[in-house]
Amino acid sequence: MYTGKWVWRLIAVTVIASSAACGGGGSGGAAPGTGEINGDLPNMGLQGTLYYFGTSGFESIDLTNPVIKNMGVGRPPLLALSTSNDGTEHTLNIRTDQVFFEKIVIMDNHEKVISSFSIESYATGLAQQSPDKQFIAAGVEPYGFYNIPYGRARELRIYDRSGTILRDIEDDEENNWIHSSWAWTQDGRLLISFSKRGLYILDDVLGSQPRLLKSFMRSSDSITTPLYMTVSPDNTKVAFTLYDDRQLYVMNLDGTGLVQITKSDITVITGGIAWSPDGQFLAVTAASFPANICLGRDTLLIRSVAKNAELPDLWGHTNPEYTWDSPYNFQSDDVFQLEYVSDSGYLIHGLCVHENLSWR
Repeated sequence: MYTGKWVWRLIAVTVIASSAACGGGGSGGAAPGTGEINGDLPNMGLQGTLYYFGTSGFESIDLTNPVIKNMGVGRPPLLALSTSNDGTEHTLNIRTDQVFFEKIVIMDNHEKVISSFSIESYATGLAQQSPDKQFIAAGVEPYGFYNIPYGRARELRIYDRSGTILRDIEDDEENNWIHSSWAWTQDGRLLISFSKRGLYILDDVLGSQPRLLKSFMRSSDSITTPLYMTVSPDNTKVAFTLYDDRQLYVMNLDGTGLVQITKSDITVITGGIAWSPDGQFLAVTAASFPANICLGRDTLLIRSVAKNAELPDLWGHTNPEYTWDSPYNFQSDDVFQLEYVSDSGYLIHGLCVHENLSWR
């Protein structure tokens, strides 16, 4: 377990990471281990636990007692993770020693493996448990990346907890990008985003056919695709990005009331959207161009009722080679920086931020 100083603050301060190595580093604004703070702290009343893919692999933070905990699964072999609605179990995508195999593992908060099974494929997205924990929805590319044209023959599979395939949902022959994203509703239905077709819902995950909720038309012949979907704790709204602009949107679960939450010409949402337990905030992973796997990325908190909130330029904010000509002066009532400073450096903010977030 890591120790250190927990810092919630507006992105109105200058922070420059001082190490280019993943997992290390410091800051011009808050040195690791010192708890030095520049700027005012908003009293946000945050609660619950964040689970995420961090510097050491699978990590968590209890926001009422903010200490980072290593959950016992390292960066290799961890590929992706999601957390059950009640926060008691975690579904992990794990790399195996075999080239075309991955493993789905269910573990509890005490690092005990409850279930584990292999899939003869590459996973194409998060494996996610249904709210009642009976089913796991997982995207797969069953014949391997090198054996078929990229994007063809992708499937969305419904497994039981032992790894038995209960349903295999395939797309028609006209869509190369098959299942772009999926998310469970709180009442056990399944949202599915089909490329170039829109947002659908399975009312009966094993029996019904996908029903269209909304198409996102950009022109008479252009439809964009929802990505990184997540349903609010009260089961009334869904948050997501759209493929063409990668900004944050919130919509009623019946397909009405679409609201654009963020805007930016240089910063995009790259994944990891998670509702706070009270529904007031959304945690997201964001990146500014020219971003790479480690630089130009950050984890942000955004008020869920915001409209067209401007996102900051994160490239200079996280680039250790960047030289500031003037103070970093981004200020917002709706967008906040998520930061934890410890002796190990920045474990959520800054270098090598990953895209899996759950907030329970």
